[in-house]
Amino acid sequence: MTAYNSGEYIFKSLMSIANQTVRPDLIVVDDASADNTMDEVMRFKEQAEYPLRFIQLPHNMGAGLAKRVGIEECRNEFITFLDSDDFLPRRAIEMFLELQGKYDADMVCGGVAKAERGEMVHDEKKHFNFFDNHVEAFKSFMTWELCNLFANSKLVRKSILDSVDPYSENRFEEDTDSIYKWFWKAEKVVVDTTRPFYLYNIRPGSLVQSRKDAGKVRCSIDSLLKMIKFVEWNCPDATKDAMIMDLVTIKSRFEALPEEEKSLHNLREKIEEACRMLKIKIS
Repeated sequence: MTAYNSGEYIFKSLMSIANQTVRPDLIVVDDASADNTMDEVMRFKEQAEYPLRFIQLPHNMGAGLAKRVGIEECRNEFITFLDSDDFLPRRAIEMFLELQGKYDADMVCGGVAKAERGEMVHDEKKHFNFFDNHVEAFKSFMTWELCNLFANSKLVRKSILDSVDPYSENRFEEDTDSIYKWFWKAEKVVVDTTRPFYLYNIRPGSLVQSRKDAGKVRCSIDSLLKMIKFVEWNCPDATKDAMIMDLVTIKSRFEALPEEEKSLHNLREKIEEACRMLKIKIS
């Protein structure tokens, strides 16, 4: 778990780990929070009597580098991720491990339910797939229906994380730079979105919800361009559906920027480059 100024939410998030039917080892990386995040982690550790490794970074490094630190500290065979304002359903770890053991999977991708104002909605399309070939897994991942560019709701073999480029230094879209490479490396992948493995807490002000500034749009389009080039080089016959839909979203976010921000970071030129590479035209 990485955290930054998460004092309001992190205790409840940590309790969802303590309440698991199978309790995992826990590493918390605090990205130099300026609030009471550390106090809340220590309160959890004392009240729940839950062993954890707590790492406080000396200065704010961003989510990507914070995750990199947590991965380097991990000594287990498998890793899963939890944001400090989200939650795990009670059997999440148990369900991950059951599927991993049954299929000897390198990666298990579970469904995500959204929680907003106390209401939980699992509105994903329901799929169950097992792939024992990394090319087929990658091609399926590149479809819009199965594409999920978040590390959360995944259990992944640590050796795969160690074998690809380190987590991006981007402060935003850090998962997008990495996850498609995990699919490329994983020989056996289970996708089960028939049930939620992860509860995503929709709240104003979160990094995911606050994505409408030029810097965040730059991270998004830079990550997408790298993905397009990776696909063209490694698997050119994969569908472009997921990347096209991502580009449409990025273009919409770009158009919503104030006029004075649209000229920053060569955003327009990068979006046009992505359109050319994907051979599409967006009005």
